[in-house]
Amino acid sequence: MTGFHLTSLLLACGLCLTSVHAQVTYHDEVPDKSFTMTDPPGSAENLYPIDLDGNGTYEFNIRWDAWSVPNNLIWFLHLYSQPSQSATRQFLTKVSSGSQLEPLVYGDPIDATRNFTNGFDPMFGTTGNANFQGLGERYAGFRATISGTTYYGWIRVVLTGYTLTVKDYAFTTNTAGLFAGEGGVLSASDVSRSGTAVAAPNPARDLLSVTDSAHAGEPFGYRICNSSGQTVLEGKGTFGQSIDIARLATGTYLLRVAYNGWVSVHRFIRE
Repeated sequence: MTGFHLTSLLLACGLCLTSVHAQVTYHDEVPDKSFTMTDPPGSAENLYPIDLDGNGTYEFNIRWDAWSVPNNLIWFLHLYSQPSQSATRQFLTKVSSGSQLEPLVYGDPIDATRNFTNGFDPMFGTTGNANFQGLGERYAGFRATISGTTYYGWIRVVLTGYTLTVKDYAFTTNTAGLFAGEGGVLSASDVSRSGTAVAAPNPARDLLSVTDSAHAGEPFGYRICNSSGQTVLEGKGTFGQSIDIARLATGTYLLRVAYNGWVSVHRFIRE
């Protein structure tokens, strides 16, 4: 039985899958796990524990609170850490508001260059700030340091109404971090950080030029994926020439360039 057929069988049987490859540990929720906030007053915690080092103690979890004021529902949906507000447990938050998680898209980097904070319980959404609400699938990023080892990770979620659905998560101890979706819909073979190719312009309209000063005029293979990880365009190109992307809908994409044993990945916007 091939690996593909075995995976399909496990998914059909409703089993969650955890895999480790290229320094990324991936956990798939099958079926997806959902939490719905109920009429106030109410709250629920320990909804989705994530144990990074496998010692039985969670580093991150999900909770919600719902309260009532006259004629109104006030709700808060949090990602929180243990221990709370520890400098070793951090969240990738909006630069403008450390209390709000950044809704990452497929292919966004989660690394030391990003805005990590360890403020109290940053939120997917609240009554006054929808944040992840209505965006479809988005990723929450986190970072933790355990016994001197730093972990970077993501959680893929959908917030609809008062219901949060968790689809999967992944993490790595690679000091370079990882991309949102890496290890899951973004496979490990797609994210080698080697190579010197440059994709421009960004944003692009009808043409996307791929250049590499050391290999001008040489051929390469490429694949373009949408924000759901689906391949929408692939083929062969030549360094210094352009790829026709006029058929693509507006949105964010990932370009995978493969040449002579190395792979580089580039996120671009089609406007």
